Amino acid sequence: PPVDATEAGMRFANSLMDFVFGKRYYATETGGRTWIHEPSPGRIVDLETMNDKVWALVHPANKTGSVVLYSANLTDQASPVLTRVRAVEPMPDTAADGDAIAVQGASVSVIGGSTTFWSTSDGVRWHRGKTPCARGTASARLAQWIGGGVVAACGAQTRAGEDIRVYESTDGGKSWTALPQPPTSSGQLTTLGAGTAANIIVGTSGGGSELTRDAGRHWESPNPDGIALGFVGFISDTTIVAIPDRESTAAAAFLSSGDAGQRWAVTRFSP
Repeated sequence: PPVDATEAGMRFANSLMDFVFGKRYYATETGGRTWIHEPSPGRIVDLETMNDKVWALVHPANKTGSVVLYSANLTDQASPVLTRVRAVEPMPDTAADGDAIAVQGASVSVIGGSTTFWSTSDGVRWHRGKTPCARGTASARLAQWIGGGVVAACGAQTRAGEDIRVYESTDGGKSWTALPQPPTSSGQLTTLGAGTAANIIVGTSGGGSELTRDAGRHWESPNPDGIALGFVGFISDTTIVAIPDRESTAAAAFLSSGDAGQRWAVTRFSP
């Protein structure tokens, strides 16, 4: 689709349906052979898909200073039109890059920087929880592991990049526990992934990516071939897929691990 790759994200619902989002919203039902420019209520800052459902956080075009949750059922219509989730109140947009969604099965978590956290176990009944991110948060990321827990990473701006803290919750955001040690990577928080409560990856711009296998007691660099990770996703508790950071010199590559990040396979693509 005709979008600027530096301003867009991509998510797959299945082998044929894919979404590109950002300032514009495109969908394909043909595995990318044809694209439809879908109507959007504003700029989509994050989007996730699971179980024939799309969840999107949107900066409304006619309302500044807030972010609103939308959804669409992929089984109800050929063209998935986003509709407002009325059970979730609009969230104040206080962080520069602090709005994020995480999904796992029917469970959905949404964070609005240092002000708001919402969660649901069934996609219907929503509960407002606490956000672990402190006031002044510049960025936030969410990830859910199989079994219902959620991980949040919060970044506070410093001269070297961001001071990142990682937290876990097993009760839908009602309470949070800080990991014993924070990652030390510099740069801006770019991605977060979790396979279990113990296996977590945090990525930052500038090549800083760190992995813990013991719930934050120790961190190590998982950078395969020196590639900075811009997106990581756990397909299972041990299988990870990743792509490089957009500013990386190895941007045309796909990475995967089948043992929770101990060893990686790197596939590079020619321009």
